[in-house]
Parts: sequence; structure tokens; C-alpha cells
Amino acid sequence: MTPAADALLPGQVPDVDTAVPLHTQARRAGLLYVAAGFTVPFALLYVPGALFVPGDPTATADRIRGARWVLQLGIGAELLNCTVIVLALLALYRLFRRVSEPLAGAMVVLFLVAVPVQLANLLTEFAALIMTSGTPTLAAFSKDQLDALAYTLLGVHAHGIQLAQIFWGLWLIPYGLVVRRSGFVPAWLGIPLFVAGVAYIAHSVTSLFFPEYARAVAPMMLALGAGELPILVWLIGWGARRGWTPSR
Repeated sequence: MTPAADALLPGQVPDVDTAVPLHTQARRAGLLYVAAGFTVPFALLYVPGALFVPGDPTATADRIRGARWVLQLGIGAELLNCTVIVLALLALYRLFRRVSEPLAGAMVVLFLVAVPVQLANLLTEFAALIMTSGTPTLAAFSKDQLDALAYTLLGVHAHGIQLAQIFWGLWLIPYGLVVRRSGFVPAWLGIPLFVAGVAYIAHSVTSLFFPEYARAVAPMMLALGAGELPILVWLIGWGARRGWTPSR
């Protein structure tokens, strides 16, 4: 095929693989995204709540020593989330690139930026495990020092999640735009995605730079973050409308 034939005319939709029905692609993308999210409550809510004692390094370190398996499972849960979310993003890209390849690409790239941040952030939890392991190589440090290090490392992990959450919010902006243009998913489903994206970003910025207000705004921001759910319910329950015409 010549370069001229490969070029897209203005307003022309890029060629896509039509071997798999559109509604099947939509359900597959939705199921993969839900599967990636299954481990999030345990890794990012249960584990910190079970181990981290605000203002008390000794109690935090003692909890880690007494339930190392909890932190280890949390690390495994985050690794699984990072792996499955990449598959989900590829499925979403395949689904929406027929609508707008730049928007579909933007949403994937913005989320993928968060994956190496999240993976690197896991080193803080590995380090906390080492600090509480009692290994002889740490004999030069006192127990109080090791407890303080373990406590600080879990705090750094929480900040790393807030940093990654900025990109978890940013990707929802092009995602919402491509949903509104799609024609095979109700356009109104893009609005909760915009709201969720702004909420995630606002929550992260507040937590990182204005921590004195974080506790006050967190419940509202996280509630708005539930704007991701309607599109997931639609993709899994209904898939996609048959016969689509992208709006311009």
C-alpha cells in the first residue's frame, strides 16, 4: 500500500480491527479495568490502615513485625494491579482509537506515566520490611532508629500514591472526551469522568502541598472520584451500541 493510501483523509476514521465485535471489545475492556481495581482497596486502604499508626513509629513498626505478611500481600496486590491495568489500557485504546487516536493515545500515556511511579514507590514498602526484619546487618542502628525509618518509609509510600494519583486524574480528561465523542457509549458518561479526574487531582494537590486541609476535603474528593463507575457499569452491562457514528 502506498503512503498516499495510508494517509487518512480529513474526518476519516482510522482503520481498526473489526474481527472482534464492538460490544465484545467494550465488555472486555470494562472487565479488565474492574479486574485491575479488585486489589486496590486491599493495597491502598486496608494495608495502610492495618499497619500505620499516625504519630507513633514504635507501634507502626511493631505492627509490621507482627504482620509482615500483610505488607507483603499489599506489595503483591499493587504489582498485580500495575500488570492488569496495562492490559486494561490496551483494551481501552483498541476500543476508542476508532473515535480519536490522539485522545485514545493521550489517555493511555497519561495513565502509563503513573505505573513506573507506583512501581518505584513499592521500594519504600520493601525497605520498611527490611528495617523491621531484625537482620544483623542493621545492628548499627538502635531499635528506635529503625522504627522511625520504617514509619517514615510508609509515610513516603503514601506520598508516592498521592503523586501517582495526579496522573490517575489526568488520564480521565481525554478519556471523558473520547467517551463523549464515541457515539457507541452514551455521551453523558463522559461528564462523571471529568468530575472524577478533577477530584483526584485536587485531592492529590491538597494532600501533597496543603496537608492541613487534606483530612477535610478527602471524603468529598474521593466521593467525586466514584465518577469512574458509571462507564464501567455501562461497558460491562451493555458493551456498546451497535452501529456507531463518531460525533465531531
